[in-house]
Amino acid sequence: GIMKKELTLTREIVINRNYKNLKSLIIPSNFIDKDNDINYCITEIGESAFVDCKNLQSVILPPTITKIHKNAFCSCKKLTSIRFSNKLQIISDFAFSNTGIKNITIPSSVCYVGNNAFSFCEKLENVDFLPQEKKEEIVVDNACFMECVSLKKITLPSNLEYLQTDTFKNCISLSSLEFGSYLKILEVHAINNCQNLKELSFSKKLSLVDESSITDCKLLSEIKIEDNAFSRSKWNEMYKDSWK
Repeated sequence: GIMKKELTLTREIVINRNYKNLKSLIIPSNFIDKDNDINYCITEIGESAFVDCKNLQSVILPPTITKIHKNAFCSCKKLTSIRFSNKLQIISDFAFSNTGIKNITIPSSVCYVGNNAFSFCEKLENVDFLPQEKKEEIVVDNACFMECVSLKKITLPSNLEYLQTDTFKNCISLSSLEFGSYLKILEVHAINNCQNLKELSFSKKLSLVDESSITDCKLLSEIKIEDNAFSRSKWNEMYKDSWK
């Protein structure tokens, strides 16, 4: 019988199969090695597998993919469309940084999005985190959407507990942000130089806020907070009279 093995799609495989020069790519769920009677199930996209593939415009991942390693599609500047699998759990650092992606739907299975995962995606307009099936914490790491200058709308996961440093740095088209009921901590410069940001909304679980968490958002005029938010923050003393 045929032996089954899991396989990471590496840079070497991408080059050998001439994926590097394709415009449109549907990655198969498996490869069959007839010479050795092995059925390889593709479960991960390897580090730098498609980095700087200049012609690549669209990618459909198979339903077997659980992890996309760092730099996997970094600097694929013509890449405008990516369809994730519903088993995807991890999008690693810089995985889609500096690509031409316009819209992203992140499946509910994802529990980690790495630092700079979508940074410098200058054409990115919409990001939608689908509601989590399990209420386990999701981590969206530092600078994830930094320099996404066209980003207008983002639906954040409701179980996001930390907004990390530079998550929304220089997102100059973003006009509003609404955080789910689990958000507890805003790190330094989490929301920085979002020049068009007018409205923010926080839940009562928000407790720790760095004094420079929200900086250079010149049009910000409305911050909605539930009672007892900022209870462990210096901001509670600084702004408690004006933020009601």
